[in-house]
Amino acid sequence: MRQILLDSDILIFSQKAEYSVIRTKLIGKRFNVSLITKLEALGYHQINPGEQALLRTIISAIPVLPINDELIDMAITLRQQQKMQTADAIIAATALTHGLELWTNNVKDFKHVANLKIYNPLEDEK
Repeated sequence: MRQILLDSDILIFSQKAEYSVIRTKLIGKRFNVSLITKLEALGYHQINPGEQALLRTIISAIPVLPINDELIDMAITLRQQQKMQTADAIIAATALTHGLELWTNNVKDFKHVANLKIYNPLEDEK
C-alpha cells in the first residue's frame, strides 16, 4: 500500500467539491501530513470558517508527522542544494525521512529533490 504525504495544496483542495478526484484517489491509501502542512492549511488566508472546521476534522483523523532535529537538518541540506521555500524544504524532508510519496500540485517546487517520489493527483495517471 502506498504511503503518502499530502502537501498543503492537496489537503486544502481535497475538501472542495470541484476536486473530488483527489478524494477518489485517496480511497484505500494511507496518508499523512507534516506539521508544517497543518500550519499552512489552517493558516491559509482565504479559508472560511466552514472550510477550516472541515480541515480540522480531516487533520484530526490522520497522522500529523512532527518536525524534529533530524528533519530540520535534512531541510537545511535541501535548501543549501537549491533555493526553496522553508516550508517546502520541511515537507520534502518529511517525505524523505519517512519514505513517503509526496502528493502535490506544485511539482515544480520539488522536482529537483533527489530520491523524492512525487505525484500530482490532479494530472492523469501516467
